[in-house]
Order: sequence, then C-alpha cells, then structure tokens
Amino acid sequence: MRGRRRFFVGCVLLCIAVVFGIWTVSTGNWERFTYFIRPVWDRETNAPRNIIVHYDAPSLQPQQRCQLHGWQLRTDEVRVFDAFMVGYELDLVEIRLRELFEVVEKFVVLEGDRTFTGLPKALIFGDALKNSSRFDFAKGKILYHPFSAPRNIQDGDQFASERAHRYEMNNAIAESGIRSGDLLIVADADEIPSQRAIKLLKTCLGYPSPLNLKMRYYLYSFEFPHPSEHENWYTVVQTYIDPHNTPYNHGLVSQYALADAGWHCSFCLRTIGDVVTKMTSYSHADRVRFESYLDKKRIQGHLCSGEDIFDQLPTEWTFRELITSWGPLQPSYSAIGLPEWVILNSERFKFLLPGNCVREDSEGL
Repeated sequence: MRGRRRFFVGCVLLCIAVVFGIWTVSTGNWERFTYFIRPVWDRETNAPRNIIVHYDAPSLQPQQRCQLHGWQLRTDEVRVFDAFMVGYELDLVEIRLRELFEVVEKFVVLEGDRTFTGLPKALIFGDALKNSSRFDFAKGKILYHPFSAPRNIQDGDQFASERAHRYEMNNAIAESGIRSGDLLIVADADEIPSQRAIKLLKTCLGYPSPLNLKMRYYLYSFEFPHPSEHENWYTVVQTYIDPHNTPYNHGLVSQYALADAGWHCSFCLRTIGDVVTKMTSYSHADRVRFESYLDKKRIQGHLCSGEDIFDQLPTEWTFRELITSWGPLQPSYSAIGLPEWVILNSERFKFLLPGNCVREDSEGL
C-alpha cells in the first residue's frame, strides 16, 4: 500500500512538472521551472545544523543569561566591531546604528563608487556624513571606508564585483584598530543584529566562534515576514584573531547559529525608485528578465500584495516546503519585537510598518 501511494504521488508530481515545464517554455521563464524542480536536483547542505535557543527576559541578570545558554560570564571587557557594506539603504543603516550604538565600539562601513553590476554610484552615505546631521550621533564610532570599485566588470559577472567589495572589507577592518580578542560582526546593511543578541555575546564566554546569527526574515517591510529558513543566517560574529585567521566572511562559517538574533529586511526601501535601483544594481540583477519587471505600478502592487517582484518561486529543498511557501506572503499585523528606533520614529519609518505598503513616490501611478 505504501509503495502504491509513493508511486501515485510520484506520478502526480511528474504530471505537474511536465505541465509547469510546458508553461515555462512558452513564457520564457526557465528560472521559475528550475526553482520548481530544485528538490530533485539540489540538496541543502549550506545551512547551520545546530540552532542555539536564545533566552531573554528584561529582569535577567548577566550571569543568569549566560547560565541559561550554558555559557560563562566574562570577567573582562570585550570590544565589538560591526563591519558592513552600504548601498542605498540609508534608512536601514540609521536603524542599525541606533540599535547597536550602545554595544558597538566601532562601525566599519564600506561604500563603493559603483554598483555590483558596474554602474556608477554616488557615495550617498559619505555625502550624508558630510552634509547632514542625520548620523552626527554616531560619527565618533563610524570608520568610513570609500572604495574605488572595479571598472571592468563583464556583463553577467556581477558576483566578481561583489567579491571585490567584500575582499576590500578586509582592508577596512585591518585599519579599524581592531585587536585580537575583540568581537567582529560581519553582515550586510539589511541584516541588523539585535542589541540584546550582541549584548549576550559580549557578556558571555563559551559559545562557538565563529557563530552565525539566525534572524527574522522580512521582505519589503516588517509587514511581510518570510517563512523561508534559507535567507536568514548569513550574519557572522567571531572572536577576532588577525587578518589571516579571521578574514571577512559573510555566509556559512559555522554549524551553529543563535536563534532570533536580529532582522533581515530585504528590499525594505523607502521609494519605488530605490527598489528599481536595487533590482538593476545588485548581484542578482539577472533576475530582471523582462523590462516589465521594472514597471513602477507593478512593483507598487507587489509591495502591497507580498508577491515576488521577480516572479520567482521560493528557494526550498523539499516539495513540502515549496508548496507551503508558494504564493504571496501573508501579512503580519504585529509591530511587536521590531527595532526600537522604528517604533520610536514610526511616522518617519511608517513604510516599514504593517498597513503602510504604499510608497511615497507612488502618486500618479
């Protein structure tokens, strides 16, 4: 009976794959088909296997926090350096600096003068540091590193440009004054560690190093939590040794990840224009397969419906997960557990909050 059931399920999946394949051929959407059959040709191996339960309560004392995790209380002070690259996400950078200001010694910020696709790019964060008061509160802790990005990027080789940016971050970190024994955070600008997570790691000893941070994953704003488990653990915290033994490494570096350690808010941008800019300038710009994907009215609709702006299927490694994640994201009506600065400045950051999906440049669309 069990064998017959498996045979039946296999036949059904095969029929669906054939019909879906015919549709993708007719529409030219090959990537959508490859995502659909990913459970057949791919296996997930690049993910932390061990998730560390994250305990926290306002009344817990430092020693209690460490003991709950099976760790020991530090007896010495440790400095924290936060290294990240910035593109166009000034709002998220501000939220990040406010969230981590009390626990970070230095913010190492790298900004390239070209996008990953080789397009010229203004140094907007550097300009904001010089010509506005927005980041004055953190200037004493910011080590700004402008980068003259490669000019000879071949079409379709945007990952080479990204690698060049990330390699340059090693130089920025080396010039930051970091010493052996300090903690180094490695993340993208839209991956924001929580203050409580970094305070925990700053206070305790005994956790694996390096350590990945598992974050809550959102798309477009905090209205749309994403169910995928595959896009939220790239941030790394490690005890720094030296440039050779602890190089800049963003991705899987450990089989351990600390749960609920921050927020990954992808494409959480203030304007539709910003969304278009990122779509055409980041490493996966090849996902813009049709000019219609850049239509601002279409993008605004997707920002409110939770649909994928690239018309992609979810990145999943089993058909069960694929079916569960298929379709528009379900909106959340909770603003509990978000970065404090967002809530304290809810009018300025309302585009990030549930119920405020319409962007400020959408008038007239």
